Amino acid sequence: MSFAQSLFPLTAHTNESNHFELGGCDVVSLAEQFGTPLYVYDETTLREQATRALNAFRSRWNEVIVLYATKAYFAPFLAHLYCELGLGLDVTSEGEIVIARHAGFDSDKIYVHGNNKTPEEIRAAFDSNITHFVVDNLDEISRLSHLASVHSPSAICHLLIRLSPNI
Repeated sequence: MSFAQSLFPLTAHTNESNHFELGGCDVVSLAEQFGTPLYVYDETTLREQATRALNAFRSRWNEVIVLYATKAYFAPFLAHLYCELGLGLDVTSEGEIVIARHAGFDSDKIYVHGNNKTPEEIRAAFDSNITHFVVDNLDEISRLSHLASVHSPSAICHLLIRLSPNI
């Protein structure tokens, strides 16, 4: 069986049994062992893509932080991998904050995003010393300001303002 290699992870190929293999694992065997549907990630490809993105940006801007958007998919193994590689995270929930902190992410590499942040999620971020927020609307600025001042009178938030022109 042949396939368009550029559409698949770096380690993808067909083995001698004519089965699709990923990361040295026969996916037919994986399906038999774990059932289907089964989501399989190729660490080699994840590392390569993240490293390529980091190198591309850092070749021009040394202090850049490349963020992985956890809303795409997030699990402890990904958190550990991306922390090891030096990425930052774009998180949208308290659970994602917990996973990130357990994986060893510094609070200054975690950015809280989401267009409907609850006061509880904002407080959870402050409790984890996270002060980077992506702001989606003007009401959110006053809510963040109020919650920050309640959390700590000298709290400083770093805001990134998301603009959607013509909307």
